[in-house]
Amino acid sequence: MLNKIKYLSIIFTFLIFCGCGSYFSAPKVKPVLKQYPSWIISPQQDSEVYMYGVAVEENREIAIKSALNDMISKLGTTLESSYESYQEVEGSYFKTNVKNRIKSDIAKIKINNYEVIKSQRINY
Repeated sequence: MLNKIKYLSIIFTFLIFCGCGSYFSAPKVKPVLKQYPSWIISPQQDSEVYMYGVAVEENREIAIKSALNDMISKLGTTLESSYESYQEVEGSYFKTNVKNRIKSDIAKIKINNYEVIKSQRINY
């Protein structure tokens, strides 16, 4: 008799927790999709007269600096890489010579005559 009461109390406790668990479950949250304006997704192409930079940052000042860096990266970056591997084998002795060269040249360009054409604050 005592075992039956023990088993019934365990079953009732289990059922109460299962019932309350579904009642107090966390609300379902719909994900918010970032929707950028069309001028960010497909920015204007550079021309012979004008150059455009685009950036998405946490505030306007950082975004302007990042957009200027985007423009500078179009102007003054050169990157070269070469890899050579040479292996010489004599019996059980071998000699390996590997040369890996990376040359980068980033021009120190300062842009001081710029104009912000469009800016938009996006809040989520």
